[in-house]
Amino acid sequence: LYFFLVLVGDRNGLSFYSEENIAALLKIEVERLFAARARLIDKSLLAFEAGRYQVLQLPMRPARAVDMAEQLRHAQALQSRRAKQQDFVTFAELIKQLARTQQ
Repeated sequence: LYFFLVLVGDRNGLSFYSEENIAALLKIEVERLFAARARLIDKSLLAFEAGRYQVLQLPMRPARAVDMAEQLRHAQALQSRRAKQQDFVTFAELIKQLARTQQ
């Protein structure tokens, strides 16, 4: 729905297509159109009033990307803390230790 409204909107993002026409062009039920419109309004991506749609500007950075970036930083910090807590040995050192224990 968002992309459709971007395509048919004027330079201000306004469009005046009826719900029935949009549903028919997108080949969806009108109820699905209403649900999609409500989700876009909730996400501040769309304004709707008296049969007029206005596509609103996308956020500079999607919320999910922010969440994923935060999760990545957290995972890296956790990995760094774990690395500091453990004594790492090279593969060669590990083989030497195993050889000593079997003698």
